Amino acid sequence: MPEYDNNMTGVLFRNTKREEGTKQPEFNGHCEIEGTKYQLAAWVKEGPKCGKFFSISIQPEWKPEGEPVAAGAQSEEIPF
Repeated sequence: MPEYDNNMTGVLFRNTKREEGTKQPEFNGHCEIEGTKYQLAAWVKEGPKCGKFFSISIQPEWKPEGEPVAAGAQSEEIPF
């Protein structure tokens, strides 16, 4: 079975950990564009002429510092 092509697709989920009254996004998710993964954040806004709409932020995928190095990759850290 061929591998699914995720290019130019993404998903948004309701942010269930959002604290009311903060600037945290109401929805978050991810997408993939030309092999690069991005994080999505969305807020529901309302305009006087257009009604409700999504305001969306797209950023490169965030990886925490200290993430394990992939097998076979060289690490510059001293092992002790």
